[in-house]
Amino acid sequence: MKHHMRCLRKTRSKPVWLHTVLVSLVLALGVLGCFRDAEKIPSTDASGVGKEESGLPPIAMTPLFISMADERRGFGLAEACILRTSDGGAAWTDVTPEIPDGASIGPAEFLDADTGWFVASKEDAPSVEVFRTVDGGRTWKGVTLDAGEAITGVVSLDFPDAEHGWILLAHGAGMGSEAVSIYKTADGGASWSLASRTDPQSSREGGLPFGGIKTGLSFADHKRGWLTGVDHSDKIWLYETLDGGETWEKVRLPVPEGYSTDGGSASTHPPVFFDGQDGFLPVRFGGENPPVTVFYATSDGGKAWHPTAPVTHAEGKGLLWSFVDPDHGFALSGDTLYSTDDGAKTWTVVNSVPDLEGTRQLEFVTPKTGWAAGDNEEKAFLLKTVDGGRTWEPAGSE
Repeated sequence: MKHHMRCLRKTRSKPVWLHTVLVSLVLALGVLGCFRDAEKIPSTDASGVGKEESGLPPIAMTPLFISMADERRGFGLAEACILRTSDGGAAWTDVTPEIPDGASIGPAEFLDADTGWFVASKEDAPSVEVFRTVDGGRTWKGVTLDAGEAITGVVSLDFPDAEHGWILLAHGAGMGSEAVSIYKTADGGASWSLASRTDPQSSREGGLPFGGIKTGLSFADHKRGWLTGVDHSDKIWLYETLDGGETWEKVRLPVPEGYSTDGGSASTHPPVFFDGQDGFLPVRFGGENPPVTVFYATSDGGKAWHPTAPVTHAEGKGLLWSFVDPDHGFALSGDTLYSTDDGAKTWTVVNSVPDLEGTRQLEFVTPKTGWAAGDNEEKAFLLKTVDGGRTWEPAGSE
């Protein structure tokens, strides 16, 4: 399954809506540089020429967001750094390429232990830099994506495979509406072209909607994708494309009996897919007391979505989630961890773990092995479980 890491714009109204991939995450990555004691490590230019990572010592830094390919290998984000681990998160090596001065890193996405992308951007600049690695971060190739207008945030980066990808860029929001543009690539990020953009003066059929605050996008394959968000209407906000992002049509989701969608109280978030057919679409019903999240399930590539059992939020808390496969998943709200082993038809409380307070990202790679990355008032932390969330220890101590 593909893995996302996101740092969300400060202006976005979803401070704790994170996907492991969310994860969609309010963090100003880029304010600080990523340094060892004496030198910047390792760097590449746009041609992809760079230093070999081997032989570099671990960096004394804890990632706030991680993307694990398996139980040992993965990537992380910390400050303005891209990090890599090969021992399950016990130690991390800096594999950050040279990025523009003052730029922030994120979002990022990794398909496996070798292939990944991240975006480097400056606030309100008209362009972003997209970097790609195919060798686990040893070398990177960068390309400039010029949108021709101020970019207020990079909302989503999504690759369903190694060649096809999309970037969702924001260009300003107000009164429940948001201008965005979507760019696509068919060559692994070597080049990008405009797929669609909003037009506040037009509501043409199949156009990208101006109304609504967009929370992200996700594709099941090179044609089928979904744009998620929230607006002030009494409907669930969701749009679908069947042509790679060129045209979009509104999707009408069934509302579970007894739940309210009044006044924009329901918000959708990017679906996660496993094989292009099985997937989950998170929908938050904020009008409930307390709020709940329902993971709509599909087994036919998103042609039909069916609501499953709700997960209740802790008081004043959002929800993090991580699905391992179509059957097994985990959700965290506050310090309460839930699990499912039947495709979200039922959820069971695994444990209440005070140490999980402050988690920014939940990441499971098997029904037993997972991580919680985040920070509290004292420092950043990375906890690991090998028993399905019943017990947690600092990564590297097990």
